This record gives sequence, structure tokens and C-alpha cells, in this order.
Amino acid sequence: IGRSVVVDSGVDDLGKGSHPLSKLTGNAGDGLACGIIARSAGLFQNPKQICSCDGVTLWEERDRPLAGPG
Repeated sequence: IGRSVVVDSGVDDLGKGSHPLSKLTGNAGDGLACGIIARSAGLFQNPKQICSCDGVTLWEERDRPLAGPG
């Protein structure tokens, strides 16, 4: 919970290789995918529906521009 994961294109050499990137990135290659492991509330376990900052429901705020009209 609260952790991140990256899938690289190669194998990490744990900084023990002779490649110039070994000490910096483990010479694991490009990142192919990434994600965050988080806890999700179960059905009916998250009663918050209205944002306390502006009174807008969480579903409606997706349709509002971040910086106002325009």
C-alpha cells in the first residue's frame, strides 16, 4: 500500500556492472510500465461524495476545467 512499481526492459545489475549507467539506474533499460499500489475502498465503504473545498460532487468535478472557464 502506497508503493510504486516500474517494469524495465532489462535486468537490473544492482549497480555492480561495468556500464556507465550501472551505478545510476542499474542499467535496467527503459521503463516499460509503472503503477502505484494503493488500497481501494470496498463497496459502500467510502461515503465521501461532496468535496469540502467547493461543494462539488466528486463525479461532477471531472467535467469542470481546472483553471476556470476558457
